[in-house]
This record gives sequence, structure tokens and C-alpha cells, in this order.
Amino acid sequence: MVTNMDTGGTLFKFTVFLVFTTLLLMVVGQELDPEKMYKMCQQKSNATDDELSSFLKSQSIPTTEHGKCLLACIFENTGVLTKEGKYNADGIYEMAKRSYDKSPEQLVKAKKVVDTCAKEVEDSVNKCEAAVKAANCTMVVSQKVGLGSA
Repeated sequence: MVTNMDTGGTLFKFTVFLVFTTLLLMVVGQELDPEKMYKMCQQKSNATDDELSSFLKSQSIPTTEHGKCLLACIFENTGVLTKEGKYNADGIYEMAKRSYDKSPEQLVKAKKVVDTCAKEVEDSVNKCEAAVKAANCTMVVSQKVGLGSA
């Protein structure tokens, strides 16, 4: 099981993860403005202004229940999770193929991340926990396989 990583380099790793999900949003052709999506997800998850602000400023994985559900909503809207809260491995891998089309080595690494995290997230009891598991797993496994490194 993938566990939480130490705090050294966490900001960089989560930033890489957020870039990954932003690319997914662009690749799947979503017309949803990120700011509007954050506000919509804030309302849907009942996250406070502080929880949203903390997430956006610190780019850390939320720890409150409302914050976790905020992340789940964002992941649903970017295609990381399905509307049912399941990890969307096929969609994420398709995005990775487009993102890393000129870097076969990075694509192999991305596939390892997707495959590992699909297994890690599959037993989640709800979409909010699935989002946290997906974020943690992506950060940890990306670091282990060197995804995003030159």
C-alpha cells in the first residue's frame, strides 16, 4: 500500500500532480473555467473559504472532510475520477499518451503510476477518500518512478 510521503518536496510533487490534472482538463476538451470549477466544487462540497484558499495557496492535499470532497469534485470535473467516484485509469492514461507523446520514457513511467494508483484507489469507500488516495498515490509513485524528472 502506498503511504503518505514525507513533507520534503511535497509542494513540488503535488504541483506536478496538479499540472497533470490541469492537462487532463485541457485534453478532454472541457470548457469549464478553473476558477468557476473551484467555486462550484466549493459549494458542492460545503468547503469553507479557508479550505478552498488553503488548497489553492498551499497546493497540499486536504485533510478535512469538506476539503477532501472539494478535491473529489475537482477530480470528477477533470476526469481523474468518474462521477461515481472511481479512478478513471483509462482516461488518465489517454491524457498521458497525449502529454508524453514525444517522451516514451515518461509515458512508460506515467503508465506505471496509473496502473499502481488504479489498484490503490479501487477499494475506496467513497469518492472523497478516493480523491485523497489518488492524490497521495500519484505523488508517491511519480516520485518513485521519476515521472516529471528530466
